[in-house]
Amino acid sequence: MAHAFRSSLQKRMWSFLQNEGDAELFLLKNNDEFRKGQNDNFSYSFFMNPYVQTSLLVHETINLDMSIVSGLTKLTHKSTAHDDRYTSVSYANWVINYFDTLLLKENHNEESRALVEATMIF
Repeated sequence: MAHAFRSSLQKRMWSFLQNEGDAELFLLKNNDEFRKGQNDNFSYSFFMNPYVQTSLLVHETINLDMSIVSGLTKLTHKSTAHDDRYTSVSYANWVINYFDTLLLKENHNEESRALVEATMIF
């Protein structure tokens, strides 16, 4: 999973939300509901939570240490850190890659069958 997620990141297959400071400025300029509810903690939290969670994911991912143990990749985090977000996103990435591969194989088989049927002479 770690290799697949790293590969997806290197291929820029993921887009992340901007940091919460930039998001707050954007929301203040462009979102009336955010501006009206800025003094309301619930509204502020509602709008800012996705950006905060994205920042936490990025920090978790950056703080992971990678080592090779017996030919296998081992990811570790500092004792005070968590890797729940990283684990969830990397697992989701692996599942998506798995189904993409299945669909590509399925589409390739269908295209091959169609090509064979089109070239067959009855």
